[in-house]
Formats: sequence, structure tokens, C-alpha cells
Amino acid sequence: MKPVTVEIEIARPPDVVWEYLVNAEHNTEWLDNMQSCRWTTDPPIRIGSRYEQVARFLGKEVRTGFEVTDLRDGRLITIASLPGSSFPLTITRRLDPAGTGRCLVSEVAGGDPAGFYRVAEAPMRLMVRRNIARAYRRLKDLLESGAAG
Repeated sequence: MKPVTVEIEIARPPDVVWEYLVNAEHNTEWLDNMQSCRWTTDPPIRIGSRYEQVARFLGKEVRTGFEVTDLRDGRLITIASLPGSSFPLTITRRLDPAGTGRCLVSEVAGGDPAGFYRVAEAPMRLMVRRNIARAYRRLKDLLESGAAG
């Protein structure tokens, strides 16, 4: 699947956004259809850290394990799905300062779908982009309102 890119400006300091965003256990609060998410490695987060998540996608339960493959503290994190995942996926999230108390958050998500997902790649890419954009609007609302866990 061609990479999907989404950007959003959040009126919160980059360090606050970073701490929330890199804690995978917050994923259920802002990502659509996320049912559970838990770290399978001990803190602190580092290259090689892993977590597992369960989500619903197109009416199916999808279990995926992820590993942190790149980490530039406070600035960039890349996670990649582990072998055996339903949908091989790599996600890079980047934070850039955008003025006093603000930051620009961008995500690039791409994968190599197989089976049904490969056949439905074009419409699925559109759906993924829409879902990611909606999730980041929810993230923005949570963080700017102070409601984030």
C-alpha cells in the first residue's frame, strides 16, 4: 500500500504530546476500533520495545504485535508490525515545534497487504487515510481539552 500521510497541529507543548503519543496503552483512547493495547516489554520505551493490540477492522478482530524500530526521543518514533501480523504495517510519527506551546504531529503509515487486503488496496487506502485523520482529530481534542489519560 502506498504510504498515507496525515498532519495536524496541536496546541500543546511537544513534550506533553510526545509522552501521550508514545505510550501505546493510550491507543484505545484515540484510535478508532482499538479494543486493547498493552506493552509486552518493560519500560522505558526504546528501540526493540514491543506491544500487542486488538482492534476491529472491516468487521474482523485483528491482533497485531508491534516493535519500536526507530526512536528519537521527543521527536520521532517508528513502529513496525511483527511477523505473522494480519496486515504488515509500518508507522512513523513525528513531532515538530510549531510556536510557543504548539507542535505539528505527522504520521506516515504504509504496509504490504496480502490476500483480501491486497485486492481491496485502493479503497482501503482511502479508508485508512480517513480513519487516521479522524483519530488525530480525536487526539487533538483530548490533548487540548486536558482530558487525555
